[in-house]
Amino acid sequence: QSFPGACARDGAARDCRRDAWATKAIRGNLMKKVSTIFIKKEITMREIITICVGGAGVRIGAKFWELLCLEHGIAPNGRPNPGFSRNSGDSRSRFFNETASGKLVPRTIFVDLEPTAVDKVSKDLFHPDSFISGNEGACGNFARGYCTAGKEIIDLTLDRIRRLTDACDSFQGFLIINSVGGGTG
Repeated sequence: QSFPGACARDGAARDCRRDAWATKAIRGNLMKKVSTIFIKKEITMREIITICVGGAGVRIGAKFWELLCLEHGIAPNGRPNPGFSRNSGDSRSRFFNETASGKLVPRTIFVDLEPTAVDKVSKDLFHPDSFISGNEGACGNFARGYCTAGKEIIDLTLDRIRRLTDACDSFQGFLIINSVGGGTG
């Protein structure tokens, strides 16, 4: 009687057992090699760049960074709080760049056509190049924001994003914060 996976011929059972044993041995050796490769490999933290777009995105992004700093024990000026009990060290490198002086700078960009939303964000924590704003808003007109006012700052925005991405050791992705409804967006 034969069943799937078994040898159907007489005398082939021995060959089938030998093949199964060889397959298990190869699989075992392969798993040992793979596991030693993964154990020896240094695990690096992957970096994320945050892009806050529009008036609502800029305001939500500012609150996001405020809460992230509280969670990681970082003061509003970017200095780590030494008395913070949950300092995890490496987890900060996912969202923050560390300067030579020890200040942690968020890896983010704030973009809005209207300068008032960007000007309201506290500048103590962020790098000066993190803020991009136009001279005037789109006044709630999508066509004006997309075709005229937005085209003036798109090259500058893409250049800043490209520079942030190039500065990463192990870039993972973007976290985009924006408003889905309302306004020009």
